[in-house]
Formats: sequence, structure tokens, C-alpha cells
Amino acid sequence: MLTRLRIIITAILIAMSLGVAAQPAAGAAVPLLTFPFPHHSDMKIVQGWCYDFQPTSNMKPCDHRGIDYIKMPSGALYPYTSWQPFDVLAAIDGEIAVTWTNSGTGLRIKSDPINGVTYYVGYNHLAYFEAGIQVGKRVTRGQKLGVAGDTGTGQPGLVHLHFEVKVGNSFVDPYGHYTTRGVYPDPNGTNGLLSNSNHLWTTNPPTYSVGGGASTPIPSGVAQVAGDWNGDGIDTIGGYDYTTAKFFLRNTNTARGASVVFTYGDGGKGWLPLAGDWDGDGIDSIGLYDPAASDFYLRNSNTAGVADVRVNYGDGGKGWLPLAGDWNGDGVDSIGLYDPATSDFYLRNSNTAGVADIHVNYGDGGKGWLPLTGDWNGDRVDSIGLYDPAASDFHLRNSNTAGVADVRVNYGDGGKGWLPLAGDWDATGDSTIALYDPAASAFYLRNSNTPGFADVTIRYDHSEDSWSPLSGDWNGDKAASVGLYDPGADVMDLRDSNTTGPADRTFSYGDSIGKGWRPLAGDWDGEGTDSIGLYDPVTSDFYLRNSNTAGVADVHVNYGDGGKGWLPLAGDWNGDGTDTIGLYDPATDHFYLRNTNTAGFADTTFEFDPTYTPRATSAPLSPAGTLFVGEGVSVEFPSNAVATATIVTHIPQQETLHDGAGARASVASFRLEGATLDGQPVRQFARSYTLRVDYDAGIVTAGVQPAKLAIAYWDEAKAAWITVPTTVDGVAHQLSAELDHFTEFWVFEPMRTQLYLPLIQK
Repeated sequence: MLTRLRIIITAILIAMSLGVAAQPAAGAAVPLLTFPFPHHSDMKIVQGWCYDFQPTSNMKPCDHRGIDYIKMPSGALYPYTSWQPFDVLAAIDGEIAVTWTNSGTGLRIKSDPINGVTYYVGYNHLAYFEAGIQVGKRVTRGQKLGVAGDTGTGQPGLVHLHFEVKVGNSFVDPYGHYTTRGVYPDPNGTNGLLSNSNHLWTTNPPTYSVGGGASTPIPSGVAQVAGDWNGDGIDTIGGYDYTTAKFFLRNTNTARGASVVFTYGDGGKGWLPLAGDWDGDGIDSIGLYDPAASDFYLRNSNTAGVADVRVNYGDGGKGWLPLAGDWNGDGVDSIGLYDPATSDFYLRNSNTAGVADIHVNYGDGGKGWLPLTGDWNGDRVDSIGLYDPAASDFHLRNSNTAGVADVRVNYGDGGKGWLPLAGDWDATGDSTIALYDPAASAFYLRNSNTPGFADVTIRYDHSEDSWSPLSGDWNGDKAASVGLYDPGADVMDLRDSNTTGPADRTFSYGDSIGKGWRPLAGDWDGEGTDSIGLYDPVTSDFYLRNSNTAGVADVHVNYGDGGKGWLPLAGDWNGDGTDTIGLYDPATDHFYLRNTNTAGFADTTFEFDPTYTPRATSAPLSPAGTLFVGEGVSVEFPSNAVATATIVTHIPQQETLHDGAGARASVASFRLEGATLDGQPVRQFARSYTLRVDYDAGIVTAGVQPAKLAIAYWDEAKAAWITVPTTVDGVAHQLSAELDHFTEFWVFEPMRTQLYLPLIQK
């Protein structure tokens, strides 16, 4: 693909929709609350921060310090005789700090510190507490605390919940409005209103927590993406729904529904979409970026499934924005990051971990300008650009170098909240600019990087439903197509082509309603057709089906540890034509891949932490010999091993610099270098030294056998790894070997060999 949209403009939408502004002096707040009651269409707000009715003489109009919720059928709020009891739920994880029964029945939850801030969430006027609710009890979000009542109101039948929040010692409005009821969003989202930017809810407007449990901030709205989704040489529009994790891709720049709809990743995590040709096949496919961890999840097809490529690149939590483009003209798009505070671009020439191949400071940081990338001059290399939303100016650069803009275009109207994108809209081989108006769901595409009217105008509304899409080659025609999974009914609807029409097959599978199971797909039996599966993250059970029909699992595998937040994946890890399961531990960046769909240890395990930058450590070695340690590696020299004072440098490596064939598992890789005080290299020693390497006892859980570990060095002359006799101390978790030179070293578990003897019959 010659040109494609490389960054998705709505990274900024996420920042705006999360909108976590400063709270009162008690401390900075983060979105963390879910509704304190179950979903019901009759739930309403009857009082905001300020009173809507005429206060009595001892009440100040804005002295409410909380929100009052009621449950009642539609109609006038008063008289209150129609107000009904309802269950009251914990809106945050924490501990019951206090309960009371005077002036009403109520309690307050004290949260664990979040970013150094403690939150107190209070409830009053309950009819009664749920059994077991008492001071000191731990509660989780969504747990029932009691039932709303009229205690402490002095007015029988005034059934409601008074809900209040304190940040530190200050009461705050969780909606951030601090005014009367009329500006607050309805609990069921029917009045179209939003919370203020400094709200404390996990969504804006607040939505009901699904199935209880901890919630995460969920940005609102739809992000816009663009790319050549079908390989016809023309970039076309698309969208990504932050909440449902659905992509809506259109194969033509026309005003119709989506050509392809599928779900990828988990919605509600604040992840940002992007698109590119990750595998050089001429077709753009989607990806996601986790700004908290700075993880990229890239997909080589526009279908549901797990990431084909996962890369940790850059530092998370800094508000950097993801980019994608063909920075070096090799026909493959790769990732990048943009720091809006400093206007620095960090571009990577491969979708692998490592430091930036290209670092460019372009433009002025801190102005709210938005990055975009494209092949502005048709030279088959993507380069950077910036968009000033206030003036609607595009500043495009024809090379990934510092300097002034090669092309400056004023296009569209500034100050309207419109968002930039770029693509090859007319298949001419160069990228041109465009704007998206989120208020009107309208795209304005320009076929040249010049001022003027839009060459193409499109209104594109994304259809939505509550189902989760997935994808696979359901009919063995070598082409992936879409499907939908309804977690509320355990129903799969699969389509054999990426075209409009009814499901080609519909069936019920699984028993996962309300359990949070994850759908996946793969060719589990190697017969050329993908079929569905489900993964239970609580128990770490996989339920795989060899046909796209109703029935029980053909393969049930318990693999890995449940309840740890590990993520499932599937793929043909060993090239035998059969897809098998795998797990990823985001806490440790470890992948655990299994070559068969059976229980057992991982056949392949490795740590993938692209942001890790090895640091060399040096220490002086006197002729008398000393012990030196660097990141679990020590070298002990006897007397007279060197003739003069020597500096020893330990250089850790993320992986070996040479092919490690014959290894079942790689544990560590590093170099040792020596130099005299005047810089002369020292590689050989008069007497052997002892090399000691510590290993993590936790590698056993990945199926590695410490007793089998060995140390090898790279022989430059033979261009081969030479394994040396290695002593394993299972108590100290340490390996040791005798050596007489410095080079690259490798700690690994050799491949296990088996000897098969023929049966000899007499």
C-alpha cells in the first residue's frame, strides 16, 4: 500500500471524553464510580447539588452536598407516593468505614488510596442493611449494601437514596455540575446530557456497571479511522466505538452503512485505534494502543480475534499519541508515538520493541495541535504533519526531519472541534487531508493538499448493537469473514462473506451469560475451517468447538492460572496447520504458548518488554582479582588473572544477537567486555574465572527445568554457540561455569532429545 492514514485523530477525543479535571483542594480525582443501583428504566435524579424545591428556613439552596435518586414510573416527580424501594449497590471497591442509624440508616465506604487520594462514598435513608454489612467489611463495586428507604426523612413514603462523595475532607459533586437537577444526565441516558469534565464516573454520561466488579474509565463517542481496507488502492473511512470495541469500516467513500463490522479488543479501557499495513500485503488493518501501558495490539486482518503483533514501545501514562506509517519505504507500516507536550515524534521502522529509529522535534508543543502522517509527496515514504484545530491549518512535512512545513494548508473552519485525518482518497499515490465533524458525523475529503472545498462529503453514521463481533474463515474459502457473539444469550451469528445480509449460520454455544467469557476463533483441528471457542478468565478454561454448530465443547482445556487478568490468544505457533491456545500475562509481559490444545506447561514462553533499555554496568578489576556483580551476573577472578588494572563491563541484552537454534527456552543473554584504563580491549585471561548467573525461580511455572539450564558462549571463529560445563545450584538459584575469555553469553534450556529404539523381534 502506497499511502494510508497513519494516525487516528481521535486520540484527542479520548483525552477530552475522559476529561479528568482538577477537583477541590482535597486532591486530584480520577473517574472511578459506577451507579449505586441496578439498571432499571424507572431510575431518576430527584435532587442535584442544589435544591429544586423551595428550601426551608434552615436550608441553603446549594447546601445539599449530594445527589438524590428515586425509582418511579414516568410522570411527574411529585407527589412522592409513587416512589419505590430499590437495591443499593457499592459504587466503588473499599471498606465500610462507618454506619449509622440515627438521622436515617446509612454507611460510608472508604476506598483504598487511588493515586494518593482517598475517596469516601456515602449512602443515606436506607430501609435496612444487607446481611453482613458492618464496619470493617470489604465490599466490591456492584455488591448489594441494602435497600433504599425513607429513614431519617420524617416523611413516610419519601423513598430515595441520598448519595454523596468526599475527596479527602471535601464533599464533591460526582457529576461536576454543582447545581440543580435540570443539567444532570438521566441515569438511563435519555435526556442527552453529560457530566462536567471533572466528573468521577467511569463513563460520561454515567452508565450501569455490567455484572458488577471493578470498572475502568470508558471514553464516549466514536473515533475515526481510515485505510485501504480491501486492497483496491483507495483509502476509505471507518470508525471505532470506544465503549463496544467495534470497528465499522467502509470500502467506499460513500454515505452508506459499514461494509465490515467486527469487535476487536475490549471496550471501555481507553485504548486508541490506529490502522496500517502491518504485514505488507497491500491491505490496511486495524490496531489498538493502550496509553496506560504503551502497548500496541496490531491485527493483520480486519476481523475479530487476538493481536497478531503486540509491541510495548515507549512509556505509558504520559499522554502520548500513537502513529503509524511506512517511515522507510519498505512497504510495511510500523508504529510511532507523538508527545503533544514537546511536539516530539518517535518513529520505529519495525513493529518490534526498541528505541526510536527516527526522533523528530517538529512544531511547538503544548498548543493542542494534533498529529497526522501520510505520503504527502508520493515518494512512497510516510512523513509527519500537524493540524492546528483553532485555525484549521495543516502543517505537512515531506521528510521525517526537523524543519519548517513543506506544505501549509488552511482547510475548513477552525474552532469547531473538527478532527483531521489523511489518506489516498483517489488512488493517485499520495496522501491528502480531510476533516471529520463529530457533531454531524460528516467527513470532508480533499483530493489535494490545497485550500478549497471538499471533493467528497460523506455523512457516515455507525450502526450499533449490544453484540460482540468476531471473525474467522467459517467456510474454508481461505477468506476471513465476520460474525457476532451475543454474550447475553450465548448465540453466535456467523457470516460467510463480508457483505450485507443475514447470518449464514446461527447457533447457541456456551454457558457464559454474565460471566465475562471471551470469544475466540481458530482452526482447532487443522481441517482448514475456523470455528469458535470461549475462554473463562476466572478459571482459565478454554472451550473449543470443531464445528460452527450448537453443542458442547469438542476440546476443553484448563491451561494457566485463572483470576490473574491473563489474556487469551490463539495461533499456529509451530506451523503445523493447527491453531492452538496461548496466554499473555500483562503484569509481567510474558507469553505462554502451547503447541497443542491440551493441558500442560507452555511449549514456548518468553518475555516481551520492548520498552526495556539495557544498561551497561562497569567495575574495576585489580590484578589481585575481585568479585563484581551486575544484574544477577557476577565474575570472580583469581589472583594474577590480569596483568594490569582492567575495567569489566556487563551489558545485558533482551535477546541473543545470534541465532539460538536448539534451545527450548531462553533465560538470559548478555555480553562481558574488558578494557585497560587506557582503553585497550582485554578479551583473554591468563587464568580462568568463575561466571555466576542468577535465575528466577518463577521460570518453573513456565515449564522450564532449572536443572537442565546451561551457559554457552558465542565463538566468533566458528560462528556457533559453545556450551560449557555448567553447575546448577537449585537452592541459591544460581548457575556457574569456568571460562577464560569475554564475549557474548547465553543462558538457556537445551531442546529435550528423545531416543527411539526399534522393536527387534526374534
